[in-house]
Amino acid sequence: MARSTIEQWRMFKAVADQGGFLQAAKHIHKSQSTVHHAVNKLEEQLGVQLIQVDGRKTEVTEAGRQLLRRINYLLAETERFENVARNLQHG
Repeated sequence: MARSTIEQWRMFKAVADQGGFLQAAKHIHKSQSTVHHAVNKLEEQLGVQLIQVDGRKTEVTEAGRQLLRRINYLLAETERFENVARNLQHG
């Protein structure tokens, strides 16, 4: 089984926070297709639908909301970890 990546989770979070794929793509400076592909791949890997698109409306599913609460902690910790590494790099 393929494992999810931090980048996939960041893109999913951006879609959830920004309310859509286009808005997320602009926010994180990626193409809309890159963001869409990453979230679709994440859903495939997990076997869970995270995002529901109905016409022009994009909503996070209940499963997506549950996972989002947990991933927010992981992404915050990842950012702190990266900040520590940058500080170590500068002495």
